[in-house]
Amino acid sequence: MSLRERLLYVAEHYKQMGGDVLVKHEIENMLTRRLPISLYRLEHINREEMRISGQHAETFPYVTLANKNIESDVMVAYLFSEDGQRIYLVMMRGDSEEGTDLKDIRFFTPEHARVLKDNHIIIGTSMEAKSFEDRVALYLPYNIADLPSNDQLQDDLHLLLSMHEQYIKTYGMSKEMLGDKDAIVHIHEYIRKSGFTYERHDIANAYFALKTKPFIVLSGMSGTGKTKLAQLLA
Repeated sequence: MSLRERLLYVAEHYKQMGGDVLVKHEIENMLTRRLPISLYRLEHINREEMRISGQHAETFPYVTLANKNIESDVMVAYLFSEDGQRIYLVMMRGDSEEGTDLKDIRFFTPEHARVLKDNHIIIGTSMEAKSFEDRVALYLPYNIADLPSNDQLQDDLHLLLSMHEQYIKTYGMSKEMLGDKDAIVHIHEYIRKSGFTYERHDIANAYFALKTKPFIVLSGMSGTGKTKLAQLLA
């Protein structure tokens, strides 16, 4: 069976997990063994580096792909909706409350026409489904009724794994920035991507003031963005 066929099988049969013991065993075998094997066999998957794990929450299944050699709480995964009608290929953070901010993941990954960076993903209505939704930074949505070809699914996975690799490199470089100019450009761009507008020289003034002493005093009329500037700088 192809990757496409095994994804479809899990989506269409997962609701039967609570039924016959033999049926439950077959579905679990597909999710935890056969589907990961299909992924390991893909040309762009390095079995020595990648850890692929099929699992299931109480009401929906998912498959995670994590690089064994990279220390990061950000991973690529397939998430199946509770109603069995959708599959999402996502980049998401782990379940730690102190995990990477979704804004950082979105900021440090390139834009792509097919990859969405919003909060509109719908896994289901359970608390666990909502918890997963809140941890997704970007995703590609698939409807079971018109699931793309096997080749397209492989290309999409390659794309997201490449974006994940680029995120790890770029985010790591950002944490090692040494020059003041680079830091100011980064902060200004981050603020712009967050939907706010401040002049770069104002950002530079605040940046250098904070390097000089541990606090700054911002004055001005109410509503001019003093509090928001402090929050965005943090």
